[in-house]
Amino acid sequence: MSVNTGVGTSGVQAGSDGYVSAVNPNTAGSLKISGFDTAGKGPGTNLQICIVNWNGTAAGTATLSLAVDSLTDEAYNNVGTLRGVGATVTIN
Repeated sequence: MSVNTGVGTSGVQAGSDGYVSAVNPNTAGSLKISGFDTAGKGPGTNLQICIVNWNGTAAGTATLSLAVDSLTDEAYNNVGTLRGVGATVTIN
């Protein structure tokens, strides 16, 4: 699998609870995403912040993992508990 950089901003689109302003795809296997929503979102334990678009490169099944290194407000205060939800993807 590879990120489909032809969709959204370098392959990333805002989720229903997010705003994407910049994406850094320069490190293989990693996307750094920045966004800010002046109206604010939440509170909630299940926020859809972004959507990553993928290209299938071959048939098979892959496990995706998601790590959230930091999640802050406009003053760089930590927000909530950092937790990403991974998934399994099957390409036919």
